[in-house]
Amino acid sequence: LTAELDSNGTQVGGTGTATIVDNDEPGVTVDESAVDAAGEAVNEGDQAFFTVNVTQAAEGSTLTLALNDGTATEGDDYQAAFDYSLDGGSTWTAYSGAITLPQAGDQTVQVRTQTIDDSVDEPAETYQLTAELDSNGTQVGGTGTATIVDNDEP
Repeated sequence: LTAELDSNGTQVGGTGTATIVDNDEPGVTVDESAVDAAGEAVNEGDQAFFTVNVTQAAEGSTLTLALNDGTATEGDDYQAAFDYSLDGGSTWTAYSGAITLPQAGDQTVQVRTQTIDDSVDEPAETYQLTAELDSNGTQVGGTGTATIVDNDEP
C-alpha cells in the first residue's frame, strides 16, 4: 500500500505491506461405514463404496489411499485393487498411487472396492480404507470401515 499526502504544499508519503496469513486448515474424513451400490449393507461379492471428503485443500494437494485388513483378509475376503472417482462416479480410475487433486477447496472422492463371495459360513468381517491428505506440507488422515455381511448358510 502506498499513500501520499499533500498538506499546504508539503508532500509526504509512505509505503506499507500487509501479509495475509492463510488460516484454512485442510481436512480429510472417510465416511464411517462403506455401503453397497444401493447404499445398503455390503454382502459378500458386492462392491463396497467409501466416500472420502476433502476440505480446504490447497491446489496441488495429494491424497494417498490404502486398504487394510481388519477381520477380513485381503485376497480371501476383498480384492487389493480398487478404483476411485473424482466426478461423482461417472468415471472410475484404477488406483495406482497418490492422487493429485484437480482443484483447491472442498471435494469428494469416491472409492469402490470388490469383496469376494466365498462358500464359508463366517461372521461379518471388516476391512478399512485409510486416506492421507498432504496439503502444502500439512498432513491429515481419516479411516472408514467396510463390513462384509456373510451370505452363506451354516
